[in-house]
Amino acid sequence: MGTTTGVSDKIGGASAGGRAWRSRNFMVIWLVNFLFTVVFLLLMIVMAKVATDRFGVSPAVAGLSASMFILGSFAVRPFLAPRIHQIGQVRILYIGTKTRS
Repeated sequence: MGTTTGVSDKIGGASAGGRAWRSRNFMVIWLVNFLFTVVFLLLMIVMAKVATDRFGVSPAVAGLSASMFILGSFAVRPFLAPRIHQIGQVRILYIGTKTRS
């Protein structure tokens, strides 16, 4: 019973023996996801603060609007992801940056 190394033994260029988290690809993907999460959380904090300061709403309404934004963004992601892959991720990024400015 010899050992074979095949595609199933490799995960992301690292062996399946627990070194996958040390690969460069994993670390880059982890860092990007972490930064996206931090930006998303900061957006929620700023959105509630702007709602209370600029628009004069109560903290409860500001918290409700932030909660609705979070729930809406999580609910839409499974349906939007296939469409983004159809259009193309780079094209979506370009459209987002052009419509924002």
